[in-house]
Amino acid sequence: MKDLFYCDSISFLSILKLSSFAIPSNKTTSISGSSGSGKTTILLFLNGTKNPNTGKVLYKNKEIFSSNIVTHRRKVLLVEQNPVIFPGSVKDNLTIGLSITHKLTPPDGVLNKYLDLLQLSITLNDSAINLSGGEAQRLCIARCLLMKPEVLLLDEPTSALDQKTALLVLNLLFDTHKSTGLELLYVSHDTKLSSLADNQIFIKHGEIKTNGT
Repeated sequence: MKDLFYCDSISFLSILKLSSFAIPSNKTTSISGSSGSGKTTILLFLNGTKNPNTGKVLYKNKEIFSSNIVTHRRKVLLVEQNPVIFPGSVKDNLTIGLSITHKLTPPDGVLNKYLDLLQLSITLNDSAINLSGGEAQRLCIARCLLMKPEVLLLDEPTSALDQKTALLVLNLLFDTHKSTGLELLYVSHDTKLSSLADNQIFIKHGEIKTNGT
């Protein structure tokens, strides 16, 4: 099995210093650890938002920061814990990524299907600014799914959701992984949600452990 990502002895300021580790392809992966252990920083490395001070980060055997970083970020999308909501309607927010990348906007029926899948009881014409935290998180996930990336990285994607809705959202993402091949990697403080991933990474006292070690 080929590695999806490989992190070679990466460090960043005083936040993170880790030995080398791999993230396999064709498996869902969760990352967990105590607050301040560097979980979010790892996602930023994988997405190409941050460059480690030392070490290298490879995506499909190619160093991320030696490639076109804009192209990489469109392939490897990141849903941040505090979702980015733009002024305008729900539809504007769903389609802004498609507009930026010059992709066709699907019919409203398709957009509504994504809202339904994520249990969003809102309309395309609603103001996105007025959404709750949980609604905003799910809207951002829908926006990223519409862009059909190769990899979806999620930082605490269900932190503003109740347990029932969190499981629903995660199961939807797992189903998408199985049906489309979308690579899925998420950070969660919830041990139950983390344990659902095929591959589980634990960060403790600067050491990386997996469910296989």
